[in-house]
Amino acid sequence: MANTVQTLSIPEAPPRPWSLPRSLALTLRFCRQKPLGAIGAVIVLALIVMAVFADRIAPYAYDESVARMKPPSVKYWMGTDNLGRDIWSRVVFGARISVTVGFSTVLVATVLATLIGVSSAYLGGSYDILVQRVVDAWMSFPALVIVLSMLAALGPGLLNLILALSILGAAGTSRIIRGATLSVMQHPYIEATRALGFVHPDLCPKEAFEPYFEHLAELDLRGYFALARDLLSHDASDLLPQIRVPTLVVAGERDLFTPVQRSREMAAQIPGAELLLLRQGSHAALVEQPELVALSVEKFLKLHGLAPGDAQQAAKKN
Repeated sequence: MANTVQTLSIPEAPPRPWSLPRSLALTLRFCRQKPLGAIGAVIVLALIVMAVFADRIAPYAYDESVARMKPPSVKYWMGTDNLGRDIWSRVVFGARISVTVGFSTVLVATVLATLIGVSSAYLGGSYDILVQRVVDAWMSFPALVIVLSMLAALGPGLLNLILALSILGAAGTSRIIRGATLSVMQHPYIEATRALGFVHPDLCPKEAFEPYFEHLAELDLRGYFALARDLLSHDASDLLPQIRVPTLVVAGERDLFTPVQRSREMAAQIPGAELLLLRQGSHAALVEQPELVALSVEKFLKLHGLAPGDAQQAAKKN
């Protein structure tokens, strides 16, 4: 029996229905949802086009004298001034100055406001108070007085005008950015970052770690490595009842990795353990409040008749 090959015809895929390009569809959706924003975008785009193609759009040069005091007409759309210059041509060329000053002022003001607002919220303390009082005083002056005073001090010029307007606009914007930064600093991922050790060195100097490392050096190594062996499962419940030394469980009130309820359960499983709850403390509470932890540990050891240097000896005896 001869081998035969049977061919099957594959039906053609139905044509895809015609649809608008994605970019055009998003643009139309934006126009429907934000009509005022769409109008503003059209005006800004028109100014940018006029600024870029001013030489081709304007019928005359901005300083060319053609006819004095002509009314608006087909030839002179907006008429002419007393020096014979076409007003429409001057408006088109003036878009270059408007776009340059507008965009540059917003850019420089945003950068200055970001630096002031973020640093004020992040550093806090006396620096925050001083900066905010300066901003309050700056915002209390009339805008026109500030701009004229700065131009009188810096001198005329386009760059000086941009700088004066930028400093004026940065004051109020910095308050908004500061508030947003303070709000972001309360998010859980910021606490998680601090718990992982990504802390500004100026906020945690070397001296702040010394009490923590002094007590860390007095840990029972056998118990420490037994706990470290179970770190992957983050569960040492079987080992907790076997601890026979005075134990102080330190917990942070805002700890997201080991909740306070879990710390209470751990303290209940360890025989004779006590719980130290640090207010506003995160997972890195030992580093955030080292002095309080050191004092609490010393008080705990004295309460159990142990000096700080005798803790390791007591662990060996048990």
